[in-house]
Amino acid sequence: MSEKVKLTREQAEAVEKLRKMAISDDVIVHNTVFYQVTERERDTAYKPFKDIDLDTLLKALYIGYEVEETFKVGDWVKVNWRDKKPSIHKVRRVNNTFAIIDGKQANTKPPTRIVEHATPEEIAEEKQRRWWAKHGRDVWELKDLDILINEKTGKMYEVNILADETIRLWKIGVDGAFASDYKSAKEISKYVEVLCFAEDRKDV
Repeated sequence: MSEKVKLTREQAEAVEKLRKMAISDDVIVHNTVFYQVTERERDTAYKPFKDIDLDTLLKALYIGYEVEETFKVGDWVKVNWRDKKPSIHKVRRVNNTFAIIDGKQANTKPPTRIVEHATPEEIAEEKQRRWWAKHGRDVWELKDLDILINEKTGKMYEVNILADETIRLWKIGVDGAFASDYKSAKEISKYVEVLCFAEDRKDV
């Protein structure tokens, strides 16, 4: 029995997209062989097939395929380590066997077989983690005198951490008076952003 062929992620996504558009795999083959597709389809749906031959396409459709990840410098990737939880990195260099990644971990050259493209959600989470780490904090680790802002309303708040670790937000400049609110960091993160960390303030 023939083995599954290797497709790039773009080609694999194109196969599944065409399967949704076409009546059957036979129609995909017919349109490919006789090029009976619209100009728009040639530039979009069928474009990834310009780099593979008909034999490979036939095997992909009728035998099956495996996705062969391809990476380029600057890609965000997830590394599925054998002995620890997956982590997100940016690709610095690539060769046929390794993806050279950023980070302070001991292994910066994981084999490509354990590397995959990170999802948009994973990328957003890692970017947030890195931003907080750059300021010496865990994600949404607030401290006394941090200043937060609600960008929709323009209201600013000063953070006060109570003894039981409850977070009190003092509204700044409310008609000369101050009002307080009690929120967890998770709740706070839904509607405010950090305007200034306590250690960066010049007024205290």
